[in-house]
Amino acid sequence: MTFSMKRIYAIFQKDLKELYRNLFVSSTIILPIMMAFMMSQAEGVTTASVTLVITLSFAAVGTFVQSAMIAEEKEKNTLRSLMMSPASTLDIMAGKSLVTFVMTLATLIVSLLIVGYSIQEPVWMTGMLLLLLVFYITLGTLIGLLTRTLIEASVVLMPILLLFGMNVTFESLMVSYEFLSFLEYLPNYQIQLFIDDLGQRISLKPAFIIGVWTIMTLIVTIGVYKKKFTR
Repeated sequence: MTFSMKRIYAIFQKDLKELYRNLFVSSTIILPIMMAFMMSQAEGVTTASVTLVITLSFAAVGTFVQSAMIAEEKEKNTLRSLMMSPASTLDIMAGKSLVTFVMTLATLIVSLLIVGYSIQEPVWMTGMLLLLLVFYITLGTLIGLLTRTLIEASVVLMPILLLFGMNVTFESLMVSYEFLSFLEYLPNYQIQLFIDDLGQRISLKPAFIIGVWTIMTLIVTIGVYKKKFTR
């Protein structure tokens, strides 16, 4: 089995049509857009509000849509059949990830336009956002592989959404409780630190930390896949 753009595009089209019919999954794009609209009503755009819009878009759309598509395939017993087709594992995951990527990117662009955020250092910011998006999509893949049904994936996503999508909610807790200081190493907090520094300097530490998170999640995801589907 070889890498095929035709097969990837076919999977992309199939999943896009299924998402269009599945309002439960596709409606997740409403959450970050609604949050962006609420933030736009406040006086001035803060780094925290921009970060919340970004991470909520990535967690609520990127992670959830990816996990939902894989979990639903497993629930319908079609994922293993798809893997036995001429499409390689790379074709399947690339096709599904492409759907998630397009939906998440569209949601993020709309949300940032609503907030009225003007991106500084667009090249660096784009690179960081793409790296962060890879992490969230990989996390969604992992959740999809570990859960058995769409409902189960939705339940698992709740703490994930709180931890990786709503950093503003526990930022004040880190000040009050020193033992929670480890939360500053989460990817969503690191992107906020990176945005804070834009316009003054380019900090590579957040990129390194997010890169480590991405690589670790990717390794675990590959391990889970091999254990569940290559036996």
